[in-house]
Parts: sequence; structure tokens; C-alpha cells
Amino acid sequence: KSHGWLEALSAIREVGRGLSAMTPRREEEDGKFVSEARIGVFAFYQDMLVFPYLKRPNPRPGVDVGPDWEEAEGDAELEVAVVSDVAEDPFCPLPLHLWTHNVGDGPDSIERKHFDRVLDSFSELMEKLLSESPKERSTRNCGGAALAALADALHDSGGRATLITARRPNHGLGALRDREGHQAALPPLQYTFAEQRGGQRQQQGQSRR
Repeated sequence: KSHGWLEALSAIREVGRGLSAMTPRREEEDGKFVSEARIGVFAFYQDMLVFPYLKRPNPRPGVDVGPDWEEAEGDAELEVAVVSDVAEDPFCPLPLHLWTHNVGDGPDSIERKHFDRVLDSFSELMEKLLSESPKERSTRNCGGAALAALADALHDSGGRATLITARRPNHGLGALRDREGHQAALPPLQYTFAEQRGGQRQQQGQSRR
């Protein structure tokens, strides 16, 4: 059972493909043409925010990976940064460039491969979290804290954020009271993804039930 995350990942992957194909090129002061559109994804689950990212490999003796580590992409390890404070002051635990990827250079770019690798590894990561989670906490949803972390992440750069969830936020910052007095059992896993296009400053939240 995917708890809906396979469908969410498929939709997010399509967004990445669209950005790769349609991002316009712009000329910088030095005359170079660049295409920049960054996208990243993290999950909010019960009472935690989970940010997957690729950790830059440590240089081996005698090996120079240079200022850019793309050539060492195969050695990069998938890591996660977890935020457990979802009640008081949720925040983004990583610089934006560590968990988002510039897919604007096209579908064959190294950054696009980085993003696809994170998505490919997400299912295994989430299955592990689900198997280790106490069942009595499975009704928690900290979507409000996820939005706060996104606002923190995009505070300086601007961008667009989308929240994908199967239920109302009912735990932590931004929790909403159930006005009907009950909540049907729904899949517990939710996603957010951030999108930043060359220079545009936008911020948007979206919820689906």
C-alpha cells in the first residue's frame, strides 16, 4: 500500500519535467545564457518534517572534486534532515540549495538527475518511516508546521509552494479544529514541494482533501 505517496511523487516528477522543458533562458551580465528553475520536495508525517537531500561526498585522498560536485554524483549519499519541533517554531533545517535542484538546464542535466534520484529513493525512505511509526500517532497531521517551514525556506528567495495532503492539519502549529467532531481515517503521509523560477517572487499554498 503506497498511502498515496506514489501518486504524489509521480505528479511532482511531472512538474520537474515541465520545468526542464519550458524554463526560458536569460542572459546574465557576463553574456552567458542560463536557465534556472529550482524544485525540491519534503514530507510532513505525523509530528515531524522530513527533508531528503543528497550529501556532498567527502573528497578521497588524491581526488579533487572541484568547486562543483556534479561529477561525483554517483558517490553522493541520500540523507534526511528531520524537524521535530512542529508546535513552537517550525523551520527549514537546510539551505534552500541543498534540498532543491535546478532542473531548468534540461532533462539531461546533472541537477535533474539529482532530483530524480531523490524521488526514486523517497518510497523506500517513507516505507521505513511508516513501519517504525506507532499506530496511535497515525492520525496526526502537521501540515500547518510544513507551511511555516516553507515560508521560512522561501523567505529570502521567494518562490511557489504547494501542499498536498489528505486531511486537515490537526497537530502542532496551525492545527485546525474539527468542526464536525470527527475525522475519517485517511492516508497519513503528505508532501510539500517548493518551486523557484528565475527571479520571480511568489508564494502560494494549496490544500487538497
